[in-house]
Amino acid sequence: MKPLTENIKSAKAVLKLKHNREGYDKDMPSGMYKTITVEDFVTLPGPYTTFVKYSEITLEPKEKFEEYCKLVKLPTEFKEICADLKVLGRREMKIVVKWKTKV
Repeated sequence: MKPLTENIKSAKAVLKLKHNREGYDKDMPSGMYKTITVEDFVTLPGPYTTFVKYSEITLEPKEKFEEYCKLVKLPTEFKEICADLKVLGRREMKIVVKWKTKV
């Protein structure tokens, strides 16, 4: 069986994703809360799998995050959006993806 996150290429695909009814993902930690640093997020090839695999984008390391902020203006609600990726709608996902492509 293919992983569900393999072919995700849009926010619409993330929102239509059917969840596994057989249980939790084996890669998830016992707390079910997985984070990714902003540096790792920026270097990932496909941003949409982040919204499925992770719960939060941590704005660390601080030096790198500040460097990115100097390159591209940070959207006003960006920090709040990164705090909980599981509740994002299409608009919020697009904000994060646009920011990533500009960096």
